[in-house]
Amino acid sequence: MRHARQVLSSIFLSLTFLSFSFADTDATAETEENNAPRVEVESRPMSHDKKEMMLQRRAQEAFKEQQESQQGLIRRAKCTSTTEFMLAPAKAATFLPCSAVRADSIHWLTSSSLYGDVVEIEDGSQWKISANDAYKVLYWHSGDPVKIIPNTSYFSHFNYYVVNQITGDYARANLFLGPIALGPYTHWIVAMDRTNRQLFLENGTSWYVSSSDDYIFGDWEINDTVIIGANPTWFTYYDSILINVNMNNFARSYKFE
Repeated sequence: MRHARQVLSSIFLSLTFLSFSFADTDATAETEENNAPRVEVESRPMSHDKKEMMLQRRAQEAFKEQQESQQGLIRRAKCTSTTEFMLAPAKAATFLPCSAVRADSIHWLTSSSLYGDVVEIEDGSQWKISANDAYKVLYWHSGDPVKIIPNTSYFSHFNYYVVNQITGDYARANLFLGPIALGPYTHWIVAMDRTNRQLFLENGTSWYVSSSDDYIFGDWEINDTVIIGANPTWFTYYDSILINVNMNNFARSYKFE
């Protein structure tokens, strides 16, 4: 009996030691990831004049798109036959946060702050959430798929929306901490063709930039870090955005396949 107790005691101690070892390993890995060097946001900022021009242009483009959207709804309302209805533009005037996007634009949530004012995605980048939208993030969970889309409002202090693909909620956000430098989920530019507005990323993908954003693309450089976002509009085939972390701006683009 005494021998049996000694054996059970040894097994218990061994299991306890293993549990602490695994816990220490997980904690160490998490600490190393948190301490990993991050890409600095806006280390090479746009000039004030060019940034102001960009904001004004995009606000005008958003207003024009909204007008076209409303005209499409009016045409649909006046349809007198099924054929006319099917040919009318199928564009809703309201914001559609859950529209379909390509897989490259989908990220996943890795953590969020206690008060919902900061979220982190898989590449290590962190996004500051608007105080008015932070309550939505309290219901988000680690592993939720999210996408980053542009906020084209001229009067907003936030450049993007983070959209939760599970709940459908969207939160206004700004990028304030870049991805882990050279991390496993981090993307960066390895080659550029400025004449054809084409760039190549480290994962072998190639992207074409919209001519409307050529003045932005002209300032980008090889080794700039990018985050792939979505451009949820039905009036262009530039269905993605490439967010340049170093310059803290984005260009509308599409992936060449």
